[in-house]
Amino acid sequence: MVIHLAGSEKVFDIPENGNYIATFPESGSYSQLFNIRYIPAHKFKIMSYGMCLEYDLKCDCVMRKECSNKNLQYYEVEPTEIFGFELPDKFKGRPIIYYSSLSYLKSS
Repeated sequence: MVIHLAGSEKVFDIPENGNYIATFPESGSYSQLFNIRYIPAHKFKIMSYGMCLEYDLKCDCVMRKECSNKNLQYYEVEPTEIFGFELPDKFKGRPIIYYSSLSYLKSS
């Protein structure tokens, strides 16, 4: 899936060999693709290259780290409706999550 930054043309990206999440215009590269895994109790883990995205309190950012049972690796996804949004043909069938630092994707 691709994680779009709400209100922006940018998406989450993990630069090559990096662990910090950055935002760049969508390029379709593998560094911009993430997997989501449902965990009971309505929580999700977001993964990239076999590692989990974890909210880091020290830097107030999201980083890629070894998967563990830390609460900061579990996310809740709040559904939102986007009116008047037409998905371009090249993205038909691709799951997209919109991320907002306000509330749409939040760490538990």
